[in-house]
Amino acid sequence: MSELSSNHAKHVRALLDGGIKSGSTATDNSIVRSWRRCHSEHHLDPVNRDGPVIVRPDELAGYQAGLADLMPIAKIEMANLYQQLAGSGYAIMLSNADGVLLNYFGDPSFTHAASKTGLMPGAIWSEQHQGTNGIGTCICERQPLVIHHNEHYLARNIGLTCSAAPI
Repeated sequence: MSELSSNHAKHVRALLDGGIKSGSTATDNSIVRSWRRCHSEHHLDPVNRDGPVIVRPDELAGYQAGLADLMPIAKIEMANLYQQLAGSGYAIMLSNADGVLLNYFGDPSFTHAASKTGLMPGAIWSEQHQGTNGIGTCICERQPLVIHHNEHYLARNIGLTCSAAPI
């Protein structure tokens, strides 16, 4: 385990044990609730190094077909937003209510790194699979939010900043 992963795990455990008080890093209520769900309900280890869970191509097609009315509209809006962000190193994604990524527009400089972390169509970004993260936590909290670096539950995701909003 790397020192970074070890330090992150200690930070998570300190918050869960009550050792971090309000006003400290990662004490936003939605993040605290998420970390507790990750620990108590999903039994995740902050240093878990398992790769991303990816649905089969036929399952992905089924999920996309389930939102057939939304997909063409979302694709146009995502493409427009991507044009505004092109070259910035960001990506725009659409997931379903289960956290399965359905569509992805990403900066080429980010696409390779994104695929290593599981940010690709078919990847499941629910809290159950990826811990506290923009997509999964947004689904649970039912509100727009940002999960920045150390606010992720899993150490493998602390290099990411994720913004998400329900539609």
